[in-house]
Amino acid sequence: MGQKVHPYGFRLGVVKTWKSKWYEDKNYAKWLHEDLKLKSAIRKKFAHAGIAEIEMERAANKAKVVIYTSRPGIIIGKRGAGVEQLKQVRQAMPGEARQRQQVRPGKSDQLVCQQSQEIPDDFQKVLI
Repeated sequence: MGQKVHPYGFRLGVVKTWKSKWYEDKNYAKWLHEDLKLKSAIRKKFAHAGIAEIEMERAANKAKVVIYTSRPGIIIGKRGAGVEQLKQVRQAMPGEARQRQQVRPGKSDQLVCQQSQEIPDDFQKVLI
């Protein structure tokens, strides 16, 4: 049997970059768990917004969250109400870093595959 390499890991550093861009010696595990909890909370809160990817960047006591989505208007909301929801999600999480959010248009190929798997059973019955 041949050795199999994960496609993302194979391209990492050449074509693609890391999804979390920070380094920490002492609090690595704490920051890692904080990132994972924050990403899952954002995905749950904005499940209907078509989020393709969430990137985290940290420097000193500041953190930057970049959200790639196909529907940025849903996340931003009317007059920035969605950004306030993002801040509330972040404040509910434990941690010291202050967050800055950016919303960018998503990568549609990944979203199409992801959303096609999330079709409710009612629609599948109608399609069959």
